[in-house]
Amino acid sequence: MDDPLDLSQFDAERVALDLEPIDLMLLADGVVERAIASSQRPRVTLIASPSVVVMADAARIERVLANLLVNALNYTMAHSSIYIVVEAYPDRARVSVSDEGPGISPEDASFVFQKFRRAPTSQGRDGYGLGLDVSRKIIEAHGGRIGLDSRPGDGSQFYFELPRIQPNMTAW
Repeated sequence: MDDPLDLSQFDAERVALDLEPIDLMLLADGVVERAIASSQRPRVTLIASPSVVVMADAARIERVLANLLVNALNYTMAHSSIYIVVEAYPDRARVSVSDEGPGISPEDASFVFQKFRRAPTSQGRDGYGLGLDVSRKIIEAHGGRIGLDSRPGDGSQFYFELPRIQPNMTAW
């Protein structure tokens, strides 16, 4: 997520996306396998609707999901659960990552997707405050949206939504 070339492209809004039909369940399963240490995988549960397909740049969407997943693992207790949920709606797909961490106050939630902004709960943790900003830009470049539902003490749910390919449509 900290690739300077990627960051400069997103800042200049010159993002070239390599769009192809992507099954979000398969993508999420692959992210868990590649981005998470085998010792951490039992903490992660994937719940997915079948055949949730979007037109997307797979590598960039993988980066977004990996960022959300790694953040969830880093901000929760060592044995708490993380849930990745892939849902299909008539016009969009939604991928959410929920944790049982400390949650985020409404004040802090208002800026978590801004560059170089980090919540006070991130003190002493690695990072520069770029991952969520770049994730937001990737999702917006796909015509989607990214968000957060959280309350202090109740964990957090980060999610993104992308336009969905209808099951009866033929993808190119």
